[in-house]
Amino acid sequence: MTIFNPYNIAVLGSSGAIGKAFSKLLSKRYPNASIFPFSRSSKYGVVDYKNESSIAKIAEIAAKKKPLDLVIVCNGILHDSEFQPEKSLKDLSAKKFHQIFEVNTIIPAIIAKYF
Repeated sequence: MTIFNPYNIAVLGSSGAIGKAFSKLLSKRYPNASIFPFSRSSKYGVVDYKNESSIAKIAEIAAKKKPLDLVIVCNGILHDSEFQPEKSLKDLSAKKFHQIFEVNTIIPAIIAKYF
């Protein structure tokens, strides 16, 4: 049986509740690992998720010394200050769907491209 023991971990979206919880849990479970908690306000590297070169830059920072063993993507959106979750069909809009699809689908795919 192989035991998974990561040494180099990146957590994207680490400023949110889920990302913070993952970062905290991973640092306790793997105390010898290097954990890179990236977010829009991170000391390791600020990431602009809508800018592909920004994602490429933090991927380079995380893998500088050794390859990454684990990458966790915690960024996502259900609602924001402009819109709330739809409760009826009249609340649907193309603008909302485009934003949700970009954040929850396209950006994680771009992250996978570089990490």
